Amino acid sequence: MPVVKTFFVAGEPVTKGSIRAFVPRGWTRPVLTSTGGKELKAWESNVSWTAKQEGVKPLPGAVSLTLTFELPRPKSLPKKVAAHTKKPDIDKLARAVCDALTGIAYADDSQIVSLTVSKRYATDGAVSGCKIAITDGGSPDHEPAPQVCP
Repeated sequence: MPVVKTFFVAGEPVTKGSIRAFVPRGWTRPVLTSTGGKELKAWESNVSWTAKQEGVKPLPGAVSLTLTFELPRPKSLPKKVAAHTKKPDIDKLARAVCDALTGIAYADDSQIVSLTVSKRYATDGAVSGCKIAITDGGSPDHEPAPQVCP
């Protein structure tokens, strides 16, 4: 399974918020609202721009993604705390990156057959951001790892 591209997107990662739909009284169609705002648009734009600068081209078939988020470490957090168990939610971080890569690394995010995501605190002096590895997931020997949910 050849790695097509690996690159780092600098900047503080932002989550893709929830989308809500409601139908105002007297209307026949729903109104969609989304949380995320300007920060989300800027982050998705940064991911897209960096991918284009790195020469990422759309893959025609199955795609595997590996995302490693480096998040800022609060100054008040004791050094002994290693795992990033606080917000932001890892699935919402991944959703923002997957949506930002749509049309750049793949035509549609339904092409993603394997997604490996981790988050951690950035080491002292390191830049926050996300390391992205895009892999052609369509090889015959590719079998996604089984997922276990509690």
